[in-house]
Amino acid sequence: MTNNALTVPTRTRHQAELLSADFWEDMGLPQLKTSVAGSYEDVAKPAQTAVLTISGMPCALRSTVEAAMVVCIPSPSELFASGSDPLTAHWFTAWRRDPFQLGLVECREVITGTPRELSYLREMLVNLADEHRFEVELRIVD
Repeated sequence: MTNNALTVPTRTRHQAELLSADFWEDMGLPQLKTSVAGSYEDVAKPAQTAVLTISGMPCALRSTVEAAMVVCIPSPSELFASGSDPLTAHWFTAWRRDPFQLGLVECREVITGTPRELSYLREMLVNLADEHRFEVELRIVD
């Protein structure tokens, strides 16, 4: 007997959890609209390079900031170098203890993304910084 049914791969449980509204609410991140390019020009724009600087942030917010980076900047980094050290790879955020206050962390990362992606990330991080009283700057360098 021949089965002509189309086989469709299913999402893993973890991927399904990432897509649920409860997951993002638990992380403390607002839901963002799906970013679909409005025109060909939006897709064709080259990525920009930016420097993300965070200081005086509570340790508990590290995973929230990293999740925001994943959600807001879905495009691949243009800073990847083959054979690079995993601790300096584009997917690793190097958090350091704040030298002036216990329980606080800081980071300085070079990231890439489209202008729209970086704008979404800036907006989300500024709101988070206002709510939790820490310093954040996302400066475009090119």
